[in-house]
Amino acid sequence: MVLRRLVFPLSLVLVLGSFAGACTVSTAGPADAGVRDAAIPDAGPIPDDADAAGGAFAYKVTVTDPQDLLTASHVDMVKCLEAALDEWGQYVTGQGVLTVELRVGATATNRMSGASTSSISIGTCKNTPAPCTLAQDQAIHRLQTGKDNKAQPGVPDIAVTVSPDYWNKLIWVDPDPKARTATVPADKLDAISVFTHELGHAFGIVGYRSLDTYAPSAAPVFLSLYDDQVVVTADALTFEGPKTKAEFGPIPLTRNNTTQNVYHYGDTKTKSPYDDALMNGIVYKYALRYRVGRVDLRILDDLGVPLRGTLPPQ
Repeated sequence: MVLRRLVFPLSLVLVLGSFAGACTVSTAGPADAGVRDAAIPDAGPIPDDADAAGGAFAYKVTVTDPQDLLTASHVDMVKCLEAALDEWGQYVTGQGVLTVELRVGATATNRMSGASTSSISIGTCKNTPAPCTLAQDQAIHRLQTGKDNKAQPGVPDIAVTVSPDYWNKLIWVDPDPKARTATVPADKLDAISVFTHELGHAFGIVGYRSLDTYAPSAAPVFLSLYDDQVVVTADALTFEGPKTKAEFGPIPLTRNNTTQNVYHYGDTKTKSPYDDALMNGIVYKYALRYRVGRVDLRILDDLGVPLRGTLPPQ
């Protein structure tokens, strides 16, 4: 989908849904029925260098459903979102309490969306010619500092929006979100997996690039931390953050899917080992659980998200 993010200097304030990246991936039919996790490519025994030895980040979830569209599902939605936060919390640490608002309402794709609710300018871009201002998402700011965005005190750090129609027709709720062992129906998407994907956007896999040309925004140029590490050539579109590139090489990004964009990896033009992983932009499959993988964490590492403990094998 094509979304745009309106930004302003100093403390950047964005309205959720006005930027690129906050979207779910496309869905496929039940070609992969059965109980299994999404395949994660093997990167071999590479040393970990997680930033911190602290515990998982703390969080608080609230629900906003002004029209009472999914009142009967609030408890299930919160349980699944908390399970997704815990999935990330196995590897992500941070200061303060990350505040997450679960919103019920329309989205641009009639699916789900997830993003930080604001951004903060943190100086000039490192990899893009000046003039260019670098923007840090509020979720990263919270985890690094424990603080609100001064321009939006008291506003939740992250908003995840759920389309009622999408939830009712395509989403399956795990009866035990902690165990995650029940069979995912052959015609449904796992709620925890989709929430985990949306939180990946909220943790920084978003930005301001054109979804058509992948070029930076028009002047004044603002780029997200992710944007500034994207490399565009005539033949390829890749994420090349230094830690990610050192372990995996350039990560191919989605460039030819009509409902997805550069804020996902995987490309149908050049088959990659990440096409079935959490933040892929190719397809989200029914009956399949997706989990946080090492490539996802390396990308977040390059965005400044504080990591902890031992990263998973990939």
